[in-house]
Amino acid sequence: MSVYTDLVCTQCDVRLWLGKTIHDGHQPIYYHRGSAEDPPNWAIGELNAVLWKMLADHARHPLKVIVEGDSDYNPDSDATELGGVSDLDVSFTDYLRDWPGRSPGADNR
Repeated sequence: MSVYTDLVCTQCDVRLWLGKTIHDGHQPIYYHRGSAEDPPNWAIGELNAVLWKMLADHARHPLKVIVEGDSDYNPDSDATELGGVSDLDVSFTDYLRDWPGRSPGADNR
């Protein structure tokens, strides 16, 4: 059974799905999006850029890493998901458009 994790700005109701929680007993040690054959999260240029932009956009806001099973984990909330597919969500491409923190020609995986 997979356990999932989101990075959430609780002030703005924006979230980034970090992926499956890989843990050593009870404590998460890293997160992974996709199948075992997919690259680690840190190696996905677009995901990495989205994470850094989210940190900048939500500086001084309450950010929380919420693991499935936590009392405040709610994947069905009306939060805007970065990279999500609902009408409320924002694609990675749109989120990163014209962001000066991303170097030109950056990896778009």
